[in-house]
Amino acid sequence: MQVRWLIAMAGLLMLALVAANPWQDGRPPSPLEPDFYAGTVTVQGSTPPAGTQLVACIDGCDSYQSDPVSLDADGSFSWLTLRPESWDQVGDEVTFHITTVYGSIQANETNLFEGARQLPTVTLTFSSAIPTNYPTPTPPPTPTPRPTATPTPTPTPAPTPTPEPTPTPVPPTPTATPVPPPTPTAILPVTGDTAVTRIPVVALAVGIALLAGGAALFAVATGRLRSGRNA
Repeated sequence: MQVRWLIAMAGLLMLALVAANPWQDGRPPSPLEPDFYAGTVTVQGSTPPAGTQLVACIDGCDSYQSDPVSLDADGSFSWLTLRPESWDQVGDEVTFHITTVYGSIQANETNLFEGARQLPTVTLTFSSAIPTNYPTPTPPPTPTPRPTATPTPTPTPAPTPTPEPTPTPVPPTPTATPVPPPTPTAILPVTGDTAVTRIPVVALAVGIALLAGGAALFAVATGRLRSGRNA
């Protein structure tokens, strides 16, 4: 009895382990399989240049991004491979992107990751142009300065004008008035004066006296010269 009881307990334990096996949730016990995509690409209705790079992402490119494939001249591609490592990404959204050194654009179409070696063919269209330059950063809006209260200006008193000094009048320099010399007044003899008739007589007498004296002096001098010679 104890042996049968032990066998029964072992069977129940095995059933419990089988029921707890994660394989029972519908996922295959084999490793996660990749999905492969092929198709064509148009950008704004035109075929992109040959060599344009295309990638696929699961749950956004920050979560998982495939290796890029190059487009052919007709815009076709093949063997775009999705090979994530997490089973949690099975059934998640797949997006497609054209990438350049200047940025990337996303296709309008999406898909779901199966993880079962699917080979879907997709036709991808892009509404945005392929980036060929670095985007110009948008400057932040200039904040509007708050109006500040304008202080009431203090009136400045007008300066009192300083009166100009009154110039002191300078008296004019006196001009010397030439004084004319006095006009000599002719003195005429008074009519009837007898002294006037005497002037010629006196002058004649004085002249005769001087002449006589001169002659006497000459005679004396001549006599002395002669006496000196005789001696």
